[in-house]
Amino acid sequence: LTFANPLGGVYVEDTTDTDFTGVSGDADADYYMKVKTAWIKVAGINGFQRIKKFVLLGEYRSACEIKVSVYYDYDDTTVVQTISFKSEDFAKTAGESFEVMGYLKRQKCTSVMFEIEEANVSGTKESFYLSGMSLEVGVKKGMARLSERKRS
Repeated sequence: LTFANPLGGVYVEDTTDTDFTGVSGDADADYYMKVKTAWIKVAGINGFQRIKKFVLLGEYRSACEIKVSVYYDYDDTTVVQTISFKSEDFAKTAGESFEVMGYLKRQKCTSVMFEIEEANVSGTKESFYLSGMSLEVGVKKGMARLSERKRS
């Protein structure tokens, strides 16, 4: 078993050392947060929705950049849009809460997935804590249209 603590310490399980006083691994290695949501489909499995914007809520810890990649319609291989937020634009003091808002260029979809990651981390390298995410969503009646090749 191997795990890392929030301060970047790396621990490898030693069955003879039950209190983890013997640390092994690369204690100087940096680890960065990357979170990916599940597919968000508020209009049902093949419904049609419009997502206009999102808001991230969190707590600022040190200088960083928050990068949000957006995927659509169950295609988790193609990033359609990337939005970046630099910490100097939304917070100054460690422990300060923040909200950042991103507008989606493509709003109509059957599903959407967000990947949120920290980049260009400096200072204490804690960067930020992510508390939540909100979406502004509208649902259209009926199902999404399918291309000609997907119909019989």
